Amino acid sequence: MIFHNLVGLYWAVLGDGRERSERMRQHTLELTPAERVALKRARDRDPRPSLRERASAMLQIADGRSARQVARHGLCTPRKPETVCR
Repeated sequence: MIFHNLVGLYWAVLGDGRERSERMRQHTLELTPAERVALKRARDRDPRPSLRERASAMLQIADGRSARQVARHGLCTPRKPETVCR
C-alpha cells in the first residue's frame, strides 16, 4: 500500500516527461516473407528447443499479439514479458 502511494506521488509530482503511450508502448515486429519462412522453419524443425520457442514468440509478435500475451499464454512455459521482449 505504501509503495503504491509513493509511486503515485512520484508520477504526480515528478513524472518522467513522457506520455503514457510512450511508457506503455507495444513491441512490434515487421517481417519480410523470407524472414517469416525462415522463422517458421526454425520453429518447426530446429533441434534446439530454446530456438524453437524464440522463433514462435517472434512470429506471434509479428502477427500482432502483445509481448504479455505471448509470454503468458503463447509459449509452452509461461514467461515474464520482459523475457519475450529481449
